[in-house]
Amino acid sequence: MSNTAITPIKPNPLWEMYIQQGNTHMRDGLSSKAKAAYIQAMEIAENILEDALKKQDNMDAIHGFVISCQYLAEVYYVKGLGNETERILHRARNKTLKLMAEDSLSVEFRKEAFQAFHITNMEIVSFYRSCRCHDLVTDILRESKLHSQKFLHEINH
Repeated sequence: MSNTAITPIKPNPLWEMYIQQGNTHMRDGLSSKAKAAYIQAMEIAENILEDALKKQDNMDAIHGFVISCQYLAEVYYVKGLGNETERILHRARNKTLKLMAEDSLSVEFRKEAFQAFHITNMEIVSFYRSCRCHDLVTDILRESKLHSQKFLHEINH
């Protein structure tokens, strides 16, 4: 085990700018402009994450991607586009699951993905509850429990 301290990396300024633009547009009721800004932020976050995976650094990169997806999902939700909302939330969830299972990554990196996984699950559960899709809530919670147990077993053994 390394004695090197892990320093969180500051968010990318361009990513932050697009997130702030999207937030401003949402506040002002301009959902189409917010959507465009959040898509830009998500693309930047995905590139940052891919770079972090190659270099095995910036463990926090998964969170920028998940946050971007959540904001974009909110735009779709406000516009009444439930299928798109669900799709983008599952995209974030699937990315976290993939990283959790990637045994070539450091345990610390995988733990960050695990935290992001729980955040995405809360968002999906909230979305399904708002749609009164109680069976899907139950399914997600059951699957999440199984994925969590498997992950915790893997990293503790």
